[in-house]
Parts: sequence; structure tokens; C-alpha cells
Amino acid sequence: VRASMLEVLRQDYIILARSKGLKERVVIYRHALKNALIPAVTVTGIFFAFLLGGALITEFVF
Repeated sequence: VRASMLEVLRQDYIILARSKGLKERVVIYRHALKNALIPAVTVTGIFFAFLLGGALITEFVF
């Protein structure tokens, strides 16, 4: 998440939001964090899919 956040903070729309005078907290939470969490949410979703799939197979076998 850290690397993704650092990458997002260098984007043009973040620089534009800062130049418009938005508070740093608003820029981070409303703009940057939302876009930085996309890869983490994707990996978490895949992990839970494997977890549920494994549980179904285990219940079916035993």
C-alpha cells in the first residue's frame, strides 16, 4: 500500500488538488487513498475467493 500511495501522490490530479488549496488531509483521504487502495482490495478479494473455494472443497470432501 505504501508504494502505491507514493505513486498516487505524484500524479497530476493530486498536485492540482493541492494547488487549489485543499487541505492535505482531504487530498490524502478523498483523492489519494481511494486510488492507492485499489490493488490491495483486488488482492484481498482474490485471497478471500481462494479461501471460500478451499472451504467448499474441504466441506465437500469431509
